[in-house]
Amino acid sequence: MKRSRYCILLALPTLLAAGPVRLIFDTDVGNDIDDALALAMVHAFQSRGEATLLAVTVTKDNPWAGPYVDIVNTFYGRPQIPVGTVRNGKTKDDGNYIRKIAASGVYPHQLKTGKDAPDAVKLLRQTLAAEEDGTVVIVQVGFSTNVARLLASTPDALSPLAGRELVKRKVRLVSVMGGEFAPGDVPGTHRSQWIRNRRTHPLSSEEHSGGFRLCRPSPGRGSLSALRAYAV
Repeated sequence: MKRSRYCILLALPTLLAAGPVRLIFDTDVGNDIDDALALAMVHAFQSRGEATLLAVTVTKDNPWAGPYVDIVNTFYGRPQIPVGTVRNGKTKDDGNYIRKIAASGVYPHQLKTGKDAPDAVKLLRQTLAAEEDGTVVIVQVGFSTNVARLLASTPDALSPLAGRELVKRKVRLVSVMGGEFAPGDVPGTHRSQWIRNRRTHPLSSEEHSGGFRLCRPSPGRGSLSALRAYAV
């Protein structure tokens, strides 16, 4: 459960000298509780003046995931933070908690279903286009679907730049969650497949002119969620 939170903690310390970190949080919230806690940490960092949450994009293709994120943003007094959701994503189940909370009627929020949220890739492009060059940090703690599609995006009314060029110009650091696999999941090695195949990630250091930080804490051991994204 700690693996998503490590990505937040590793993304911030070296960047704070330039002021609050301007952050996009990309999440598959709903599969486990770690992403919910990571989003809460982002809001805590913003309350301390250490981060500015620009947008939250969701890779879990479930109608309750977007409203849940909106609930958390509203709970922390920031209902204006935009939420974008994936289209034709890979996981559609309710998970363990998002429907119960979003449909409870207890917590105020504006987004009633993920289908009412903007497309995640459009929101990513819009958010990046509006920022100064080399200022944005992307923290990805779920599937890589949104990021991969962002890189494959073409110029549009939001930006004259294709996805890769837009990311190269605007993004200063990418912090990606990647868990270790249990022995036997990768034949002949006990090391993470993310380390062995690091350059296959769509925002690897070879592809991106800014920084790339892979979070591989031991609490992520056995988690396959990060690799499912490659079937985008």
